Order: sequence, then C-alpha cells, then structure tokens
Amino acid sequence: MAVALTKFAPAERADKSTLESQAKMLLDIELLDKLYGAVNEIVLILNRQRQIVFCNTQFAALLGHKSNHELIGLRPGEALGCIHSCEAGGCGTSEFCSTCGAVRAILSAQSGRTDIKECRILRGVQSDAMDLLVRATPIEVKGEPFTVFAVVDISHEKRRSALERVFFHDLMNTAVAIRMLSENLGSAGLGKISEVSSSIC
Repeated sequence: MAVALTKFAPAERADKSTLESQAKMLLDIELLDKLYGAVNEIVLILNRQRQIVFCNTQFAALLGHKSNHELIGLRPGEALGCIHSCEAGGCGTSEFCSTCGAVRAILSAQSGRTDIKECRILRGVQSDAMDLLVRATPIEVKGEPFTVFAVVDISHEKRRSALERVFFHDLMNTAVAIRMLSENLGSAGLGKISEVSSSIC
C-alpha cells in the first residue's frame, strides 16, 4: 500500500467501512442531529484522520448538497473547495496548509486542547475567498476520539474592516494635508496667503 504524501499534517485516511461505522455511531446519539441543527454555526465532527463523519444541515445547505451523507469522508478544505485541498495527500497536507488556521486548530484539538483560529480558504470553483473563524474541540465517543469543528463565516466583517482601514487612512492623509497647509498659512504673510489662495482656486 503506497503511503500518501504530506508536507504538514498526516495524510492517512480511514477506509469506507470505518467511516460508515463512525457516522452511524454518531447518528445513533439521541438528539445530536437536532441539537447541532438548531444552531447558526456550521458544525462538523471529524475523526482522527480529519475526515467528516457528521455535519449539520447548515453545512450541507451552504455547499448546495441535498444530503450531508455525500460529505462523509471528505476533509473540511475538500468539502469547501480549497484550491490546495487537491495537493499532496489532500486537505492539510500541502506546504500552504502549515499556515492554515483550520488545520492548526484541528491538530491542537487532537492534542487535547480546544483552539480558536481564523483562516482564509481560497476557493478554486468561484475564484473567491472565505474568511472563517473556527473552533476545534476534542470529544470522546465510546472511547474513540473525535473533533467538533465549529465554523463561522466572517467574510463580511473582514471586508468591512478593510474598507474602514482604507477610509480612515484616506481621512488621515487629508487631515495631515489640511494641517500642513494651515501651518504654512499661519507662518506666511498676508501677501503669501493671497498667493496660496489664488493657486488653490
């Protein structure tokens, strides 16, 4: 069996029967689907290989899938269409993945720590980007480790923040120019003020 290539996180994947068994075990938990379906966040549950074994209806709807069963076995970046998810051994294994907040948060959770990070996913399908806030939390179900991966799309907040920075930068430049002009006018004689005024008009 050939070993999958990786430049960051492990590339190994669970086989189909293991994925089906894990997905069934989670779906058998009473109210799990209803509880995660009642929140606004996207919620995934990932196995040790970072593959989706459960997702709420919000995630399936975001991607235009009628059934969340179609997403079982994919990794988050693969499901979201990240342009780097087809490199090396899949999502989390390319050299670019070493700076991805999503993968880093998942790996932290697999080490036993809840982690919150931001990440930007470049999507090849529509040539756009998604800015996400992710929280990865370790859980154990029937002695088997999983990661609850909650996602909030913060793309609009990021765009608004960028526009505000540009606006305030332009505003500060204008304010500095007005201050310099007023200082020059203050130190100039009446003849100079008249000369500057005519040059502005």
